[in-house]
Amino acid sequence: MSYIMYFLILMADGYFAYIITASAEISIIAMIVIICATCLMQIISFLSLRPTSLKKLRLADRNALEAATAELKYCAEETNFRLPKKLHVYMNKSSDMNAFAVGRNKVILTSGLLEHLRYDSRTLAAVIAHEVGHLKRFHCYATAIVNLNILVIALFFSLVNFGFVTVITALLFFILSIVMNDCIALCISGLIGKILKALLSFASNIIILLHMAVAAIFFRRMEYNADRTAACLSLGVELIGFLYMLENIKSNEKRSFVETIQSSHPPTYSRIKRLEEYEAEAYPLLS
Repeated sequence: MSYIMYFLILMADGYFAYIITASAEISIIAMIVIICATCLMQIISFLSLRPTSLKKLRLADRNALEAATAELKYCAEETNFRLPKKLHVYMNKSSDMNAFAVGRNKVILTSGLLEHLRYDSRTLAAVIAHEVGHLKRFHCYATAIVNLNILVIALFFSLVNFGFVTVITALLFFILSIVMNDCIALCISGLIGKILKALLSFASNIIILLHMAVAAIFFRRMEYNADRTAACLSLGVELIGFLYMLENIKSNEKRSFVETIQSSHPPTYSRIKRLEEYEAEAYPLLS
């Protein structure tokens, strides 16, 4: 699914470039630049998280991650699941409980997460399995190209807003200055320019918001699919337990309506419900 989404967005971007320039060569160059940009975004994301390799961790942290990785590999062998080649697990020194998938084979866990799950290798393996689901399904690059398009759309509207309003304001001043005093013409054209700028800003914000809301729907689907990867590795029960713990920790957090529709993660309760359904399908006698 994510491969298809990436390809379709890439083709749409190439077609848009072709419409603007009427040049097939520029369209192809634009698509190559987009592919390079999404790859570069993975490198930037990885470096921005300031990952620490296993060799540089203190013994307790290293042992915990190695035990979880070994547990994950054992589950993969038992379920005939193919893990990414040369899977690398890193730690990010942050008190937040979080984990990240980057590129094709990198998983980064925060020290806050490790602090809670240090002595529970199966649950830690379940969290890594979730991130492996993102890696296997090409989610990192699909997310990158969507975010890149949102950024380009925002820049495009900013440039159009500035250029359009400037030109219209100048034309209005020129026309009005013919029939009235220059000061009055300047005031009227400036006022109309401000109104146009406000209207265009509002319209562009609505379009960007809608774009982000639609993108969030796909992002939430990615989270469900990544959860299912953990279930396929026989780590669904452990991930459910982790999500219950996460739900208890974040139960007091409240989101606004805009934050809710833009959220890339579905509600934790919904994720637990889906995972329980997966487990019921896998083990019907236990449901």
